[in-house]
Amino acid sequence: MSLAKLTTISSTKVLWLLGLVVLFGIGWHYQSAREDNTTMLVQNPKINDFYFIDYFRFDPNSHPIYRYTLLRAVEVDNQSVTLQRGNISQRQKGGARSQLKGDRAMLEGFFSKDTITLSRRELVTLVQSDIIYDVRRAENLTIDGWLVARPSQPKGYVHQVNQDNQQGIAYYRGEDGYDRDYKNAFDAFKKAAQANDPAGQLNLAEMYRDGMGTNKDTEQALYWFEQAASQGYGDAKWQYKKPNETKASKN
Repeated sequence: MSLAKLTTISSTKVLWLLGLVVLFGIGWHYQSAREDNTTMLVQNPKINDFYFIDYFRFDPNSHPIYRYTLLRAVEVDNQSVTLQRGNISQRQKGGARSQLKGDRAMLEGFFSKDTITLSRRELVTLVQSDIIYDVRRAENLTIDGWLVARPSQPKGYVHQVNQDNQQGIAYYRGEDGYDRDYKNAFDAFKKAAQANDPAGQLNLAEMYRDGMGTNKDTEQALYWFEQAASQGYGDAKWQYKKPNETKASKN
């Protein structure tokens, strides 16, 4: 065999070995990064974290064949994590692609209504023993493209009762032992409005708009309607349009 051919074969082997080393290095780095990420997630749990688990190892009384399922965190505090178990189990260990495909985590009944509460220490131990073999956290409500959580809904507006506003209503209606007096009602609503009470701001705006207890003042009405609306006070958002539209039609 010629020297040139031997050199070619040797070079090919070297390149092949180098390729294996590079692939091994990439695989090791990926696995190491994934393990670090899993450790970070299990040490800092959040609602809607997903834990992929060999449930038979966790509970020997469960099905020994259909043993791979997932858990979803539904409540987290400083000491423990409360989880729901998925109602669908598999024969083989699967990840997000097999467990969550088709947005199935969003289906009603996919998770059991019963819950399991584990201490944070127990959760870490399950990961270290590979009983929980993967942990995933949603990004933009999805994991690997599958929807796993719904966007949070805005909280309803809760109005705390302001005593000045209540007194203004009593003057305005002539109730609770007060004679009807629009000037006193205006003064009470103004005090409530200046204290940043949205109901008082709405009532003051209406007094300015209608000229009750004060002179009509569209600019002030607009201002106080806008202040109440900016705080999410529903009635003010609709009322604000009326003087606003009137003003626009005059220009």
